[in-house]
Amino acid sequence: GRALVADNTVWGLFWTLQLATVLRITGAVPGAPGGLILVAALVWAMVMAVWGVRYGSWFGRLRVDGKPG
Repeated sequence: GRALVADNTVWGLFWTLQLATVLRITGAVPGAPGGLILVAALVWAMVMAVWGVRYGSWFGRLRVDGKPG
């Protein structure tokens, strides 16, 4: 019942998640600073928390188009 359109918040979360992925891969390279994996984990957790709050609030609500289901 919702439009399948990504707004600026969703795009920001998407690109921040890509950053976390790059940090995680870079942190796995031998000789890389050990803190990169921790930073990647924290960035990932932040993105998932915001994503969960944003979309988790939709569960249990009625559809915006008023149709059943």
